[in-house]
Amino acid sequence: MIETRKWLMARYAPDAFGQASKVYANIALQSKSDEEMIQDLRDALGEAGMSSEDFVELLRVDEAVH
Repeated sequence: MIETRKWLMARYAPDAFGQASKVYANIALQSKSDEEMIQDLRDALGEAGMSSEDFVELLRVDEAVH
């Protein structure tokens, strides 16, 4: 009965009674030239359906906010 209650509590209140999750990340850093990084940015913009003008607009500071 105890195991059943523990299982039910973990399902209905996972934040309080669930098992802790572990996240493992393996990150490899690469040295890239400026040209390679610019091309990667252009590729990412193309995949996102954005133009370089759209990207520049995102980077502009809104004067009304500041």
